[in-house]
Amino acid sequence: MGDFTYAAYSLTELIPNFLVVGDPLAETQAEAEKGVDFAKKARVGLAVDMLRSNLQLIRNLRGLTSEFGSFNDDKFDEIAFERHLASNPALKDAEFLYWTSKAQARFFAGDYASAADASLKVRQQQPLTIVLEPAFFHFYSALSHAASWDSSLPDKQRDHFESLRASHRQLIVWSEHCPDNFEDRAALVSAEVARIEGRVVEAEGLYEKAIRSAHANGFIHHEAVAYEVAARFYAARGFQTFADAYLHEARYCYQRWGADGKVAQLDHLYPHLKKEGLISTPTSTILAPAELLDLATVIKVSQAVAGGMVLEKLIDGLMRAAIEHAGAERGLLILPRGDDLQ
Repeated sequence: MGDFTYAAYSLTELIPNFLVVGDPLAETQAEAEKGVDFAKKARVGLAVDMLRSNLQLIRNLRGLTSEFGSFNDDKFDEIAFERHLASNPALKDAEFLYWTSKAQARFFAGDYASAADASLKVRQQQPLTIVLEPAFFHFYSALSHAASWDSSLPDKQRDHFESLRASHRQLIVWSEHCPDNFEDRAALVSAEVARIEGRVVEAEGLYEKAIRSAHANGFIHHEAVAYEVAARFYAARGFQTFADAYLHEARYCYQRWGADGKVAQLDHLYPHLKKEGLISTPTSTILAPAELLDLATVIKVSQAVAGGMVLEKLIDGLMRAAIEHAGAERGLLILPRGDDLQ
């Protein structure tokens, strides 16, 4: 209809929507790049700034920036961009989105102190039209403050815990109204609160609830985060075997999301993950060791075998369980027929 300004602002909600549901990052990056180009041609500067923050977060997650956790590359300078945003009150929405995105990038990089600092800057902003980003903010802010609590002095611990509880309360409200979208996030943050308060058994159950809910509702990126945070919980308690198993699953989920930068970071921090974990073949088939099958899959397979007196039904049950575990859309059973495979 020729309303290029409204189209540009629509893109500033469309791209975060791709991010919030966990769409493949390579596809989301392509859409973000087209969005930036469109907003530039339409001369909608605020939309350009907002979309650039989205784009740099995506590029960072994919390992395409100069350093994982940083937005800097040959076309983007964090300090210069921050000065630009702070220089004009009309850019409040872009500033809110930028610091929210930066908090996420720092969190994924494991720089929890910087992530917590970025989230404090977000709290100082009063966005006018932002819709989706507060959901990003409260989730990653809570997790960053929870992680920062561990290494802080007592007075700072109180500050971190207060910020954690503030976001926790908001996530609980959202989860009560829409569990499909927020149950996994509320459960994971609840687990971190329980961990800090020493309710260890309750924390274990909440980590599992977060993982199950994220998986059931298709949030592959939240599932990855939940596995990684739970792995940190088990490692701190000395259960390294459990921690490694959860890290394997986190790596697998990040890989499916397309967060190659995060996968590379995990491979660097835990070299044994790549050696013992998931293997991508030239045909893009993902192979997972049997010990990585989650409990739900094992139960489904057991039920299939127990009820599979008819071979056709047994094969159908096993195939469906395998496809669901792999997150696949299609599966093939290959059997030997003489010297051939069919």
